[in-house]
Amino acid sequence: MGERESLRLEQARAVDQVIRGRGADGRNRPVRNPLVRTRRIGPSGLIAALVVLAALLAAAPFASADTIVRDLGTLPGDPAASGSGINNQGQVAGISGDPITRGTHAFLWTDPTMVLLSPLTGYPYSEAIRLNDAGDAVGDSFSITNGSFPTRATLWQAGAPIDLGVLPNDTNSTAIDINTTGSIVGQSSDDFFGVHAFLWRDGQMTGLGTLGGPSSEAEAINDVGQVVGSSSTIIGYTHAFLWQDGTMTDLGTLPGDLFSGAIGINDAGQVVGVSINYTLAAHAFIWEAGAIAPISGLPGDTQSLAIDINRTGTVVGYSFGPSPEPHAFVWEAGTTTALPTLGGTMSAAFGINDAGQIAGGSTDASGAQHAALWSPVQGVHDVAVLSATSTPASVVAGANVTINATIQNQGTGPETFDVKAFAGLTLVGSKTISGLPAGSSNDVHFSWDTSTAAAGSYAIHVEAALVSGETDAADNSHAAGTVVVYLPLKAQATAPAETDVGVAITLACSANGGAAPYQFAWTLGDDSTDSGGSVQHTYGSTGTKTATCTVTDGSSQQATSATTVIVNPSPSVSAGADRTAASPGKALAFSANAKDGAGGFEYTWSFGDGGSANTASATHTYQGPGKYTATVTVRDRVGGIATSSFDVAIAYLALTATASTHSAASGQESIRFDATALGGTGGPYTFTWDFGDGQTATGATVVHVYGSPGSYVAKVTVADEAGDSNTTSLSPIAVQATNVFSLGDPIVGFAIGTVIVIAAAVVVAMFLARRRRRPLL
Repeated sequence: MGERESLRLEQARAVDQVIRGRGADGRNRPVRNPLVRTRRIGPSGLIAALVVLAALLAAAPFASADTIVRDLGTLPGDPAASGSGINNQGQVAGISGDPITRGTHAFLWTDPTMVLLSPLTGYPYSEAIRLNDAGDAVGDSFSITNGSFPTRATLWQAGAPIDLGVLPNDTNSTAIDINTTGSIVGQSSDDFFGVHAFLWRDGQMTGLGTLGGPSSEAEAINDVGQVVGSSSTIIGYTHAFLWQDGTMTDLGTLPGDLFSGAIGINDAGQVVGVSINYTLAAHAFIWEAGAIAPISGLPGDTQSLAIDINRTGTVVGYSFGPSPEPHAFVWEAGTTTALPTLGGTMSAAFGINDAGQIAGGSTDASGAQHAALWSPVQGVHDVAVLSATSTPASVVAGANVTINATIQNQGTGPETFDVKAFAGLTLVGSKTISGLPAGSSNDVHFSWDTSTAAAGSYAIHVEAALVSGETDAADNSHAAGTVVVYLPLKAQATAPAETDVGVAITLACSANGGAAPYQFAWTLGDDSTDSGGSVQHTYGSTGTKTATCTVTDGSSQQATSATTVIVNPSPSVSAGADRTAASPGKALAFSANAKDGAGGFEYTWSFGDGGSANTASATHTYQGPGKYTATVTVRDRVGGIATSSFDVAIAYLALTATASTHSAASGQESIRFDATALGGTGGPYTFTWDFGDGQTATGATVVHVYGSPGSYVAKVTVADEAGDSNTTSLSPIAVQATNVFSLGDPIVGFAIGTVIVIAAAVVVAMFLARRRRRPLL
């Protein structure tokens, strides 16, 4: 093993001996961090040290003009005592006992009486370490048996002890701190496997884990639930930790040091403790917001420990020099001040409340150690925010808001403190006022850059930090009004992409950001204007129109947005049918043709008889005669409408026919036939005649001669343009034969006689002619 490694191992053993709590006699004590033991004034800790060290080199007592010290004494019969914790009611918890026998007794001091806090049954001794504002104290009860110290964490409520138990498999425990909610932290241990930090809440004790090593010890808990202490790391060093919501964070050490332990924490998360170098020299530190910084000890002292911190950031502890004689100090805003003793040479401070009262121990002129209470001396520590304003009351995000405040020192001595401005929960800025004389005022100014602020209403207020010893906190904050932050004003105009002449459209304009109420003004691109977030407009001419909306908000900001609309000509439609006249039951073909407009036409037909269709071309059949008006309506995609109508005549095909006579002589008399037609699809009509004697003819007027006598029925068939036909029959026509006359009739006789004479003459003539043509005999 090398020399360097041997040195490191020796150092680790030395630190382990301190951490394990071995007394000056080398005997084991319950597992305790030396920082806690020193702070706690345990039986083998500071009480013994103070008494023993009283015989060492004497030192001049330290004094402070700002603090007075009060001797709280000891419990009856005990030679020594020390306060170890103090609450905001001024109650002090501590330890009273005999450092020689190591028998100690927990006490609670409530002005002006110190009372014994009885240990748990079966344990003769006890020590109280800290307490909360309700007066509940924590510590432990223990016994001394053959050089061992069985110990049990104890909670005192209304003076009665409560056993907090141990973690599983452990045998000893000590409670170190308690917050206002009754949550308790400390450490639980056994004789073999080390120390384990615990959190006790609602009757349940839970281990907090480690930083990777085997052991950890919890030293303090604030009202937020953050816990601090020390833990071994995976490589064997002991480091301060901060535990919150199940996560333990290593706080590291001061530069160049190897070990550290956290001992106190306030509600702001500021942590104090001690950092130790390789020679085991101790140096007080403060940790906040991820950064660790040293706290200097008193002049002439080379080592120091910071034990507690209140809400104003005031720290108490003690420091010592070449000799181990401790000197209590208070540290505030970078300045370390000695606390006066009870007349002796040694003192140590272990707790501080928000009013600046400090609990600890000090030797008196005889060398006896008593519990001590330090309080701010006569005089008042009080600062106040007298007034605060913010302007302007409303801004657009990105603009600056000015915050002004007047701060006054209402105390009796100069004060140094911070002043902060807030917008809601956002810190605007912080400024330090240094050495403000008593009764003096100071104006402070902040500028809030709202570039990253979300839109909304922000309550502005200014806070002056509490100074040490200040009890009047009511006037440390002052409202500065309300600032409304708006996003930059933006306008957005929208409209349909197109429309038709004469078709009304809706144009809308919206506003984002800015300050309500909003006003909307329109120029519509056709020399017309309008107002309102939503307007209706009808364009009277075609073309591309640009409509512009201008928005003005309540703070007179303006924003514009333009949108374009294409205005098409109004649509038109022409319509017709393949014919405008027909017989009932005959299908007609209708068609429509739309143009102009925006296109995307929809067609609606109404045929006048209750029938309809929704296509450009349609077929429809009328079932009854009449005059019907067919109408087609077209609508384009933007709502433009056009119509067209025409009449349709629906009539049955009607036919009439006549003959010039209904009787005639066969072969001799011509008969005239006439036919006329109406209805159907109209002319030209085609007429076809059947005369009933096998003869036919075509035409509206025809003439026919019956060649044989008889009774005949003539029919005529008419066909219209669509091919529909109708047939009608005429009344029967009687056709008679030519007349044969009687010989007794004079006329007839004359006629017959004449015919006979003529016939005889013809016969004679024919005979004579034949004879003349014969050859001669």
